[in-house]
Amino acid sequence: HIAVFLNLFEEHLDYYKTMDKYFLAKTHIGSNQKAGDFLLLGENVPGFASPAEKIVIKEAEASRVKLKVPGRHNEVNANFVLKIACDLLGCNREKALESLEKFEGLDHRLQFVGEKNGILFYDDSISTIPQATIMAANSIKNVKTILVGGMDRGIDYSLLVSFIRDRSDINFIFMYDSGKRIFEEAMRPSNGFYVRDLKEGVQLSKDITGKGEVCLLSPAAPSYGFFKNFEERGTAFKTFAMED
Repeated sequence: HIAVFLNLFEEHLDYYKTMDKYFLAKTHIGSNQKAGDFLLLGENVPGFASPAEKIVIKEAEASRVKLKVPGRHNEVNANFVLKIACDLLGCNREKALESLEKFEGLDHRLQFVGEKNGILFYDDSISTIPQATIMAANSIKNVKTILVGGMDRGIDYSLLVSFIRDRSDINFIFMYDSGKRIFEEAMRPSNGFYVRDLKEGVQLSKDITGKGEVCLLSPAAPSYGFFKNFEERGTAFKTFAMED
């Protein structure tokens, strides 16, 4: 009776092949909805027919929410939660806000790993698209080094390439197949380094990231072919980060 379609970005095209087919698959979340049901949409979701009442939540209009998980995008997500819990299901708003404020997030989603030799390590292994990496970089203070790359599905990385060129204050360590392509498309930037794998990347990050600065794993690519899944990749990052 209540469905959520948060956003639409170029993702999973190794399976769906085209954005039209991927969009169609995502619209199926509302396939069995009827009049009187509710469909919550992010502002970049294209229109599609549905008998449910549509509620669009825009970032500019989303209220600020005190969260332990960083990032404006997570505040927007919290607004979806509040709309459903309080406005549609009648939960107490104060208690809902209290629960959100206590929520510490999930593993591998902008998760603080720990400090090693003064460097702060964050695990965002869930990141498999350029937009996720850019949001992660803008969500955490003092990001100095970002580890990028994994399986190459052939998606458009021009948005991330532009971000890399604009952010000369950040070191980018490129890994694996997609990392190599992004490195080349960015024309081998002076703030970029190519390494073979995640272990080498973390080792390098410890040499080029200063005390009090952040090293962030946010690959903008899937882990397949190199790890079983993003969880295994994130766990490996945590291990490498805390090693001497």
